[in-house]
Amino acid sequence: MTEFNEISFDYLSRSHNQFVNALAMHSSMLQVTNGLEIEPLRIEVLTRPAHCMAVTEEPDGKSWYYDIMNYIKEQQFPGGSTAANRRYIMKMATNFFISGEYLYKRSYDSILLRCVEATEAT
Repeated sequence: MTEFNEISFDYLSRSHNQFVNALAMHSSMLQVTNGLEIEPLRIEVLTRPAHCMAVTEEPDGKSWYYDIMNYIKEQQFPGGSTAANRRYIMKMATNFFISGEYLYKRSYDSILLRCVEATEAT
């Protein structure tokens, strides 16, 4: 606490805690050393959801990210995959990571995007 100019604590109900969870996830990715000053964050709240595409179905019963997640967890490729397909999965996997039971994609601006299945997207 001696490293901060000011500290305040506010109680937030669980329903208003999503922002805190996102901020904690970002802070876990940052490695801070003594003497490093970090500028305050400027945060813009969107008035509408930021949907970039709609997932409508999963014909084989597996999520769209199943092969990527399986490769990260088990270092295994889908049965019958070609060398080109394996290279593609390995390349794609570099942009994803697993935290707990969820798969996240790192965006170009360091925003973490949680991968969801069709039912959860709906």
